Amino acid sequence: MLTLTSVSHIACTSDKVKISSIITEVYEVHEGANNEYAKGRLKYMEIENFENDRMINKTFYNGDNTVRGKEIFDYEGDSELPSGSKYYNQSGVTLSTYKFEYRDALKIKSEAFEGTSNNLLRIEGFQYDDSGHLTSKTIYNNLSQKQKSFAFTHDAAGNEVQMNVLDQDDNRLLTESYEIVSRTKDGEWVEKWGYLNDSTTPVTFYQKRKG
Repeated sequence: MLTLTSVSHIACTSDKVKISSIITEVYEVHEGANNEYAKGRLKYMEIENFENDRMINKTFYNGDNTVRGKEIFDYEGDSELPSGSKYYNQSGVTLSTYKFEYRDALKIKSEAFEGTSNNLLRIEGFQYDDSGHLTSKTIYNNLSQKQKSFAFTHDAAGNEVQMNVLDQDDNRLLTESYEIVSRTKDGEWVEKWGYLNDSTTPVTFYQKRKG
């Protein structure tokens, strides 16, 4: 059993190991006067932790900063790509074990197993454009039957600007579009609003920063 706690993450560098993190916070949106809107209460947060640019774990937090779960990645030797991962709940119990497959350094398949067993729960397939940006993710059950899919579009800098959720028959369930309002000097998003379907009012505010 893994012990999970709410902790702060600070980037540091030693002679051998470079440790860093990326924090993504997702907030509710409040409407104000004059049809303006502002960042509201924290909904959830994700922290990705890296050692020498390899992601070693990803921790998921609730809006009150308590831990909801944690994914720890496995590597074989000096590989830069994880061979799989384990996902733990807030009590440190292993809920799922994942095995990954790659093509040209891009993950094309993920198999999820119940706990630490060989009982297959679901399969995820991934497709990319010529620039290596994720364009679709398809979820199958343990019988390889399609359950749901996600289609993604990106801007010239590679930022995701729209996500469509589709059912097993490719009927659209919902669309989330993103308005990027702050970027790094390289064009990567730092802050963005999220809109659902055809709404002109954002429902979510996203913020990303280095730890």
